[in-house]
Amino acid sequence: MIHTRLGIRLALAGGALAGALVVASCGGSSSTGVVGKSDAAEGDGAYGSSGGGSSGGSSSGGSSGGTSSGGADTSTEASPVDSTVAEGAAVDASEAAAEASSEGGVCSSGTTRCTTAGDGVETCNASGAWGPSVACASGCANGMCTGACTGSATQCSGTSAFQTCSNGSWGAATPCTNQACVSGACAGVCSPGSTQCVAADGSAGSTSVETCGMTGQWAAPTACTNVCVGTTGGACGGVCVPGQTKCSSDTQVQTCGATGQWGAATTCSNACVGTVGTVGSACGGVCVPGTMTCMSDTTISTCDMTGQWAAATACADACLGIMGESGGTCGGVCVPGQTKCSSDTQVQACDGTGQWAAATTCGNACVGTVGTVGTNCGGVCVPGTTKCTSDTQQATCDTTGQWETATTCTYACVGTVGTVGSSCGGVCVPGTTSCTSGTQQATCDDTGEWATAVTCADVCVGTVGAVGGACGGSCSPGTTQCISDTQVETCTAGSWGSPTTCTDACVGAAFTVGGNCGGSCVPGHVQCTGQQPQLCDSTGTWQSNGSACQVQQACVGGVCTGVDCSSYTAPVCQGTSTCDLHTNTCCVTEGFTPTGVCVAGNDAGCTGGASPFHCLYACECPAGDSCCGAIETTYPYAGSATCQAVASGGSCPAVTGEATAQLCKQDAECKNGQACIAQTCNFNAKFKFCGLQSTYGPFTCTADPTDAGGQ
Repeated sequence: MIHTRLGIRLALAGGALAGALVVASCGGSSSTGVVGKSDAAEGDGAYGSSGGGSSGGSSSGGSSGGTSSGGADTSTEASPVDSTVAEGAAVDASEAAAEASSEGGVCSSGTTRCTTAGDGVETCNASGAWGPSVACASGCANGMCTGACTGSATQCSGTSAFQTCSNGSWGAATPCTNQACVSGACAGVCSPGSTQCVAADGSAGSTSVETCGMTGQWAAPTACTNVCVGTTGGACGGVCVPGQTKCSSDTQVQTCGATGQWGAATTCSNACVGTVGTVGSACGGVCVPGTMTCMSDTTISTCDMTGQWAAATACADACLGIMGESGGTCGGVCVPGQTKCSSDTQVQACDGTGQWAAATTCGNACVGTVGTVGTNCGGVCVPGTTKCTSDTQQATCDTTGQWETATTCTYACVGTVGTVGSSCGGVCVPGTTSCTSGTQQATCDDTGEWATAVTCADVCVGTVGAVGGACGGSCSPGTTQCISDTQVETCTAGSWGSPTTCTDACVGAAFTVGGNCGGSCVPGHVQCTGQQPQLCDSTGTWQSNGSACQVQQACVGGVCTGVDCSSYTAPVCQGTSTCDLHTNTCCVTEGFTPTGVCVAGNDAGCTGGASPFHCLYACECPAGDSCCGAIETTYPYAGSATCQAVASGGSCPAVTGEATAQLCKQDAECKNGQACIAQTCNFNAKFKFCGLQSTYGPFTCTADPTDAGGQ
């Protein structure tokens, strides 16, 4: 099998056609190649050839052919276009497109055509111009090379389309969608030569334009003077920057739209501030030029060309209108706030419209000449009104609203002192009095009227009905009072009479009305009721005076007499043990050192020769008895003590063979009238006897020097 590779390159130079034929054979055949080049661009119309043959075949310049030995069939195969050539063609096409764009365009971007000589393909670029031709290996038909490729190779067709090889021929160009053709394939993000509007940083916007490069990538944004216009194929345009403003008059403004064109003029709320027609001037100010507003009730301001209120000027009277709002004007007949008296008690005020308002009544007076501007309410009182300055004096308000000097009323000034409206009146002078009877008095009150009569404590002194009569005296007739516990006084004609002595007592506090004779005893007197002392109190009533007299006492002349048994200490009987002789008996056995035993029962007997001691003094005996001690006059001198009745002035009863004496602790016990003396007797025995028993054997006692009655 013989494979033949045929390569043809055609070029048009100086109107002449030149060709080069290369025939190659394999499998023992020889090949002859002629390499040719179009030099039309260089002005060279000739080209060289070389050839060779094998047996049975020959070749010469300007023709092609081949015969294989053996007469075998010959097949031809188009060789692929050199990639270097394709890339060069793409560059040439871009340059041609640029030239065509500048001339206005003669074709549709992406279309192809065969060269006049039919040896190459031309592609229309994005600018509408035919690009440089790309040579075909085997000729051109219908704008495409024929027999110029192998397999499924691809190649760029222009800058934004590609072709795919099919059966040795390049297929129809396939446009790239928003991409470029690079090395036979679509690539990038845009079609070369296309443009779009963006922001300065490449983000969405309309201040700059981007152009797509040959590799399908957007070049760096180029800032527009005004704005980038267009949704596809954006381009710089417009006459202003969107959002800019300019004054078209003193009150109207134009705004630049999104397409960079000035919009219709609109009226500003106030003024258009800036030079008319100058970009950057805009609505502003606070007022419409030429309008006026009240700056106060009496001043007005005019809006200047910058929309600002000019300095205020004074109106002759009032400024009419809402302060700070357009439409104000000077007018009125008076200056707002001015006043004038319309009478002695009424005033008119100029209102905000410069008109005199209806008259109003002053709190007191309207001071000044009626009708004169500037006169106003004043003073401290309403002319003609009165007030009491005291219970008997009145002041009157003069025409200037001031209080005149007070004058004295005939009787009283009726009403609260200092209160407007109080005035002279009444029938009497406040505070004066008059007797309505011999015992009642009426007093003139603050209103100058006689108050209800009251009963005097004593009498009413003075002529009934005459001013000046008043309660007096020192007592009410017929009343009584105690001047001591036993004397009483009686009131006659308002004076106390001579005191008289009561039978018993004068009952009541001294010198207090109401005290009088009464009671059943003379205050301070005493008496005995049985054993209870009593004292007559100030009301003449007997009252207990202390406690009842004790057992060994008697109530005499209202006073307890005799032994005081209110406290008691039981004596020692056995060792250190005490023995209460009210209920016990101490049985004593005589000896050099006597011993005792306390036996129950105050009248108990003793055993074993012991001597009974039932008492040591009268308080241990029944009422009226005394304690009598006895001692034998012979050895063993046994002794005892018993309770016995002893007559007043007498001594304890004598007993045969015994010496007796009254034992005691208080002088009041001693019936013999002698003192109770502590003494030491025979055997160093300690006793208290009524009187010293020094000469009475066998006691033979001596008084203890420390005893109150001892000598």
